[in-house]
Amino acid sequence: MGNCASASAEDIEDSVELRVKKLLTPGGKRGKRKSRTSIQLSGFADHARRLLQTKEGEEELEKQLERLNLIGSNCERLIFSVECGQSLRNTLKNRYTNVLPYDSNRVKLSLPKPSADMPDFDEDSEENLDEADSDEGGGCEDPLLRLTRAPSDYVNASPLRVSNRRYIACQGPLQETLGQHWQMIWESGVRLVAMVTDCVEQGRSACAKYWPDETGTSVCYGQYTVAMETEETLDDGNLIRRELTVSVTGDSSETRRLRHLQYLGLPLSADWSGLDPAGFCRFAAEVGATARPDWPTVVHCDSGVGRTGVLLCLLSFSIDGVRASQQVDVPAAVVGLRLSRPGMVHSRSQLAFVYKCLLHNLVKENLISGTAGDRNGQKSAGSLQLDVNEAEDFGEADSPAVNGD
Repeated sequence: MGNCASASAEDIEDSVELRVKKLLTPGGKRGKRKSRTSIQLSGFADHARRLLQTKEGEEELEKQLERLNLIGSNCERLIFSVECGQSLRNTLKNRYTNVLPYDSNRVKLSLPKPSADMPDFDEDSEENLDEADSDEGGGCEDPLLRLTRAPSDYVNASPLRVSNRRYIACQGPLQETLGQHWQMIWESGVRLVAMVTDCVEQGRSACAKYWPDETGTSVCYGQYTVAMETEETLDDGNLIRRELTVSVTGDSSETRRLRHLQYLGLPLSADWSGLDPAGFCRFAAEVGATARPDWPTVVHCDSGVGRTGVLLCLLSFSIDGVRASQQVDVPAAVVGLRLSRPGMVHSRSQLAFVYKCLLHNLVKENLISGTAGDRNGQKSAGSLQLDVNEAEDFGEADSPAVNGD
């Protein structure tokens, strides 16, 4: 009941590798040949600055994005399916109808034991909607809403691995899915949440608030009680660090502590060209340092693919890893994310900001050369203006169209 059929990730691994290799390596052949998108560390500074500062670089970024979108569309069309998120039972649980987890790679919630008063729909069909509408006491309620309330293991979230750490990329919860959001956090053993959005952006809801308003208070979300122990605002108001506790309501046998990091310095649908990457890089560094291999970290924005993808892409490049490989391959990192969740890093400004953050980090760590201002982390915003002037309403400007961030 409530389950959606899904293919095994192992069953599609070889097929995925073959298709991606064809798009990333010269001639499309497998083996140890260097990716055509990989850049030697010694040349990365010049490469990144050309992408960020010149018209030719701007066009190259656009071509990179087109190729990434080709890979993404092929994955969705030829390899993966998103039928569970599209089902009638789950459609109202999605913030955006075109941002859905792959059936083969989604977080699954446990289902409650069936009871007499629990609606049971085995198929998402018009007959079931008619039956729900005609049931005694159910005729005044939207049958689709009633179907949505039926037990389901679905939540709009995708597990993935980045730099030997486990993460869960998910949408910002809706008011109606706050209980499922905390169920996912509890059942997955999450101890850290990284949020890259405000609750309301540009006059609309981007994420339902899922923590108490004040320290020392608690709120129940579904079957979970969440209390806020501390809250502090840092980095000129761009970072809010909270310490929360969560427990199953009515069960005092276990209480878990959870750190909640909310970054507000990367706004929705904005021109990011004037943003200094230093603040976001500090936020990413704290997320990476706090994450542990024995439990997953939740990362979300509003849709769970745009700013979420930027953060996870940046976390893909550890300083030690880059130092050891002497190579940087941003497109391959984005492809890796998109094989776990569709639409990750889906606009040119997002892709450009990844390069800008990487340049900042590598200069700061003295792995590549930069100006004195760059080394001190002072001039990066002024010296690396991203020439991105087009509107960033992602439902219109980007391909494929992705709503939200």
